[in-house]
Amino acid sequence: MVWMPLLMLPSALWYRRSMAFGVAYLAVWLVLALLALRVPWMSLGSYATLAGGLYELTPLKRHFLERCRAAHGLRHGLDCAGASAGLMVAFLGLGLMSAWWMAAVAAVVFAEKVAPFGARLVLPAGLALTILSLIHIA
Repeated sequence: MVWMPLLMLPSALWYRRSMAFGVAYLAVWLVLALLALRVPWMSLGSYATLAGGLYELTPLKRHFLERCRAAHGLRHGLDCAGASAGLMVAFLGLGLMSAWWMAAVAAVVFAEKVAPFGARLVLPAGLALTILSLIHIA
């Protein structure tokens, strides 16, 4: 589960803050990765992707993303965890060992958090994940 904090690292490094910031940020993601080990993701498959896609469409996701783009320190890590929760759950449902999905999710996470147009990616990402999961479920 080391990959989960590593997926978040590029957007954290983009801000070039202190070492304490980086440690707090990665600590949040490491704890979440350890908790994710307790869930049988492979048996949830497309339903996890559907849940992640639907979460991307919620006001809560937008709230966390807005704060993630502006907050600092431990709060930044927690806000970014909330902002990336849907994408992480979707990724777990898409396949943990897929380098393609890992790269795609990392790129979307990075763009949502860092790019000036990042907040506008939330709707297309959520719709794409929702449609993809519904096609796979059907």
